[in-house]
Amino acid sequence: MDKNDVRAGRKMLGGIVRLSREEALRLANEPVTAWPNPEVEYESRPSRMGYAVELSEADLTWLFEEAERRGVNPSAVVRALVSQARGAVDSSPADHDAGDGPGPRD
Repeated sequence: MDKNDVRAGRKMLGGIVRLSREEALRLANEPVTAWPNPEVEYESRPSRMGYAVELSEADLTWLFEEAERRGVNPSAVVRALVSQARGAVDSSPADHDAGDGPGPRD
């Protein structure tokens, strides 16, 4: 593959050069400076974090049943519920401190 092939490939594929397996392996063993017109494309990736939560047996059973009903995994149900709760809190300023202090006295 020479520079003209690379330029033609970029033009046809919108900047993405598709290489054969052999060509990719050959280039992987060469220093980057030997690549014809190397370009680095950066893509932002959404950040993710795992968080362990202890649920009661009843809540866990509900979670798995709800996930099965929706046809998704339990993590998707938890993400949807957290997003829904955030939306409710964000839309009601009076509830921002709900649950943060002692409740009403009997």
